[in-house]
Amino acid sequence: MRHRIFIIILFISIVFSICQPSLSATQSKNILIFDIPRLTLEDITPQYPNLYRFVKNGAVGIMTTPLSEPVALDQIYFSFNSGTQVKAAEENYLLFDVNEKYRQVAVGDLYHSLTGYRAGTTGVVNIALAKIIQLNSRDITQNIGLFGELLHRHSLKTAAIGNADADLISRCGALLLMDQKGQLDYGDIGSKSLNNDPSFPFGLRTDTNQVFNTWRDFHQKASAVAVTLGDLERLERFSLYLSELQRERFRKQVIHQYDRLLGQFFQEIDFHTTLTMLFTAQPPLQNIGAGQRLSPVVLKGPGFKGGILYSPSTRKKGIITCYDLPITMLHYLNIPKSRYFSGHVLRRVPGDWHLIRSEQQQLIQNYNIRWPLLTTYSYLLIGLILIGIIGAFFWPKQLKLLQYLAQVYLYLITIPVVFLIEAMINPLNWFAVLGWTLGLATLVWVMVRYWAHGSPLLVLSGISLLTIAVILFDGFFNGILELRSFFGYSAIAGARFYGVGNEYMGFLLGAVIVTVSIYLSKMNRYRNQILWLLTGFLAIFLAHPNLGSSIGGGATALIGLGITTYLWLRRPIRWKEIVGLIVAAVFLLVLVGLWDYFLNNTNMTHFGQFLEVIRSQGFDTIVNLIQRKLELNIRLIAYTFWTKVLILILLAIPFLYKKPPLPVARFIQKYPNQTRGFYGLTLSAIIALLINDSGIVTVTTMYIFGLPMLLLLIIEDLSAKKGDEPDGDS
Repeated sequence: MRHRIFIIILFISIVFSICQPSLSATQSKNILIFDIPRLTLEDITPQYPNLYRFVKNGAVGIMTTPLSEPVALDQIYFSFNSGTQVKAAEENYLLFDVNEKYRQVAVGDLYHSLTGYRAGTTGVVNIALAKIIQLNSRDITQNIGLFGELLHRHSLKTAAIGNADADLISRCGALLLMDQKGQLDYGDIGSKSLNNDPSFPFGLRTDTNQVFNTWRDFHQKASAVAVTLGDLERLERFSLYLSELQRERFRKQVIHQYDRLLGQFFQEIDFHTTLTMLFTAQPPLQNIGAGQRLSPVVLKGPGFKGGILYSPSTRKKGIITCYDLPITMLHYLNIPKSRYFSGHVLRRVPGDWHLIRSEQQQLIQNYNIRWPLLTTYSYLLIGLILIGIIGAFFWPKQLKLLQYLAQVYLYLITIPVVFLIEAMINPLNWFAVLGWTLGLATLVWVMVRYWAHGSPLLVLSGISLLTIAVILFDGFFNGILELRSFFGYSAIAGARFYGVGNEYMGFLLGAVIVTVSIYLSKMNRYRNQILWLLTGFLAIFLAHPNLGSSIGGGATALIGLGITTYLWLRRPIRWKEIVGLIVAAVFLLVLVGLWDYFLNNTNMTHFGQFLEVIRSQGFDTIVNLIQRKLELNIRLIAYTFWTKVLILILLAIPFLYKKPPLPVARFIQKYPNQTRGFYGLTLSAIIALLINDSGIVTVTTMYIFGLPMLLLLIIEDLSAKKGDEPDGDS
């Protein structure tokens, strides 16, 4: 009997000895965040050896935050913590050690009276929590403090050290780890982490010894620690009163101090068990004013040893979103991702981190060039359209002028496809951009004119076909050209990173409708099959998560092109047909959603994540989404006078088509295929406006191809009346 008991005890001891290291390894996983606002990649040089070595041996990326301008510093911290956009209050910075006093009131007591929660004796509390919750809608409030809440649910302690206090309290670093009660377990974010230094802006400087010693204490107790080094932020707030030379002297002095402190940290951090992050919420305001809105992020630890960060959120090497960071940390700690979080798990891919600096500069130059370039282009088009329309009605005998204007317009609509083609070259200064753009546009225009034998409508169709081909080609390769095209999306703005954006979706649909309208009379055999296959193909291409990745685009293509197809086929459009198209669009979205949710899990798009949110929060989420899209479209429509004019045109065209004056009725009768196509394009544009966020952008780019077809037909009609060209359908 004793022998058996001994064997059992021995067996249990062996099992525990085997399991214990694994258990210990799991429990010892840690997160350490170095929060250094206003640091840039350009600051990281061999002059600062500890910082440089950390970056060299870590995985590097540049972070974008898709927030509405202007972006406040605290919004970025909230986005990290909450995994979504949170409306900020002026009091966001009111985080305190629980034992501090605020306006002569004990913070712990004040926090309890404001929230009803009791705080521990060693932690940090946010006394503005109630106001922040009131500012945000119900579907957002459950995200506030979510990262810290998930850590606490898994029995992991949190801590924050340091601040960026200056003339005002600034303790955003603690927001990174705050839970849904506005609490952290341990904290030293008050004045104890500062030294008085009359020679430094605001007379305050980080006490590096206090910060380091506090961390040595906290990291034994807490699994997640955020260390804020706020001297660069203090310097930023004081920069208006400093000469450029003095500002740079202070920056170098501060970074040298940081470098020495980081060297102390790195000697004691176990990078085998601690995922360490260098986090910069924003670069200096001077850089932001120059277009540099991306900020550096470095991860070092298990799985992140040298190389570049890759995010499925952007599908681009080196470019990540702030939402990816908390997801990656949760993944490292073996905590399941919350369905309320946006973002994806980051991974390290091979690459030289210096290329990230080069990529950042290229994105900045592209961003700074595109707005003046596109503004000039837009006003050129608007001017030509107005002159052409006014000329057609008031000086119909001046055909030479109208024909000349039409040729200039045809030349200008080569620009969208030229921008995509020249993205392969990626010119980044004005001389190169203008040279390549004019050269390629001239080449395309000459080649298409040669192919079309000078026929204006065939020139338009040739440019449209080339535009369609290049957009489809780029869509099959993840939209890499569109990211660099001046008409494409910008990583700096952070709204989209892959697929087909609203601008090129409009170009694609407009070019398709124009091309089919011109060639429809030649589609005698299989016309019905060709048109419906084309509609289905474009809808799938635009909606598919691995191609166009535009749910609104897919629905617009299916419903809008479906209605246009009925018009081309001269079939009546009743409620039955419209409901059928809507049902088909819903079916397409369901298929795409299932693909994205189940088969595309690691690269899930916004639509797949949206389905997750619907599953967890109910259909109120759809109402909130529609409301946000409408608000965005209304803001964009109100942005300029010309968008209001465009809306009037959208509303007027269906009325003119259904109740046309006699001259318009004759024109429709003479060019039935093209006018039906233009009417269908207008209806598709209305659908795009209703379905898509920034839908007014899609409307505009659709008309860039639609209006010249109408202008060319008017010129042809005027020529025919003079006997210059034979009458008949084109």
